[in-house]
Amino acid sequence: MNKSKTARVAAFIGALGASAALIGAAVSGTGAYFQGTTDQAHITGTMGTIKIEGVGGLDVVFQKMLPGEAQSKTVEYRSTGANNEDVWLVFTNPSQLGSHDAQTGLNSLGTYGEVHIASNGVEKFGSANLNDNASSCPPGAGNPACNPLPEKIKLADNVQPDQHGVFSFSFKPSEKFKSNQGLPVLGLDYKLVATQHGIDPS
Repeated sequence: MNKSKTARVAAFIGALGASAALIGAAVSGTGAYFQGTTDQAHITGTMGTIKIEGVGGLDVVFQKMLPGEAQSKTVEYRSTGANNEDVWLVFTNPSQLGSHDAQTGLNSLGTYGEVHIASNGVEKFGSANLNDNASSCPPGAGNPACNPLPEKIKLADNVQPDQHGVFSFSFKPSEKFKSNQGLPVLGLDYKLVATQHGIDPS
């Protein structure tokens, strides 16, 4: 091949290389030629609510109690939050329950008092021996079995918004109270506490 023809082929190959480089630069620099999008959208979030209210009065008042005769009071509540919730009965002053030595509070009554707590017709707690001295009267021991009133009791599980529920508190002073006329035997502060489903109020 003569020098003139060789020069022309080299020039042609050089031009091809330059063209390929320009095409590659154009493709890598602009990306796709077409695109499509949706309308403007948003990501938002609002926290839920867990609320409860009493329907009518929440006080439980027993008057003129007699030995061996039970009195019971029913309280109604309503879930007012936006989410499902658990409902708890929480005694807010632990000293009113006792000092865990059967010397003070309601749980010092032992077999002198009997307590039953039910929710929507189902018993959640029952005891005819409120002794809270775990050393001398372990829970479940004795007849009737030792079972002091705890600080919190779950009344209802996974309550839906605007759903109503009831709980009842029953107390019976035993026959042993027959020489204690006019004696105050009950004094408990409590709240109904709603929690996120599956969460303990403490």
